[in-house]
Amino acid sequence: MNKGTTSLIIIILILASISGVLYVKYELPRRRNMQKGFANVSISAMYGGKYIDSTLVIQNGDTKEITTRNGYEFLRLKKGIYEIYNKNTSQNFYRSILEYNISLDVQRIDFELSKPKEVTIKSSNNGSLIEIEVDSENFQNAKLCLQHSTNYIFLNLESKEEIDLLDGYEDWDKCYSLEKSIISKEKLNISYEIFVIPTEEDFIKIAIIDTDFINGEYRNRLDGTDLGGEDQIKKVA
Repeated sequence: MNKGTTSLIIIILILASISGVLYVKYELPRRRNMQKGFANVSISAMYGGKYIDSTLVIQNGDTKEITTRNGYEFLRLKKGIYEIYNKNTSQNFYRSILEYNISLDVQRIDFELSKPKEVTIKSSNNGSLIEIEVDSENFQNAKLCLQHSTNYIFLNLESKEEIDLLDGYEDWDKCYSLEKSIISKEKLNISYEIFVIPTEEDFIKIAIIDTDFINGEYRNRLDGTDLGGEDQIKKVA
């Protein structure tokens, strides 16, 4: 074995040793949450600068639940990396999932909640295209569903992806993902054709629906109950 090969092997061994030491010293404790000792944690749920009653789930291998009531609740936790999220409540806050490194002997957590805001819909119809303007301060992961009578055909929400029909909208014709949350004004176009001249009984309706990320997918309902904000339905033709 020549000197060059020997030197290369030595360098590789040194780098491997350094990587192993760094992993054992820093990454392994983080992954296994093996930091020694416990922390006294005070935790609150807040919205708009005010304390909110909410049930928080705190998990790191084991799962704990705590209900905050107009201030801080106190608990003792082993130091480590924790995932915390709020459960769905009658107040209809969106679920937020946040990661916290609890590493101090005394630590305070203010868990900020996010709430849906009312959405409004404006529309104008020029005979083959319906222009929609949707406005909200916070309507999360929005979807749109279409329903129409048989004298309207080939309805399509332009430039948006069609998705499976949402819970509660199984008898509608199409649903689409808007691929974003509505936090200001969003303009949309619905194209269509007329099969025969519409009568007063004919219609085109849209529903604007927000969703929440539950069990690995975006859902608009859970156990038959709407998640987040109230769906807005409007007749646009």
